[in-house]
Amino acid sequence: MYLGIHSSAVESALSTSWIRIIQYNYTLKQLLQYSST
Repeated sequence: MYLGIHSSAVESALSTSWIRIIQYNYTLKQLLQYSST
């Protein structure tokens, strides 16, 4: 039971970190496109 809760917490943390990384990469690309134009 504890392992299930722990794994779900880890999965949620990983998903949030992935979302942050994707958002960061997206903003970085937007900035690069903006600076190049």
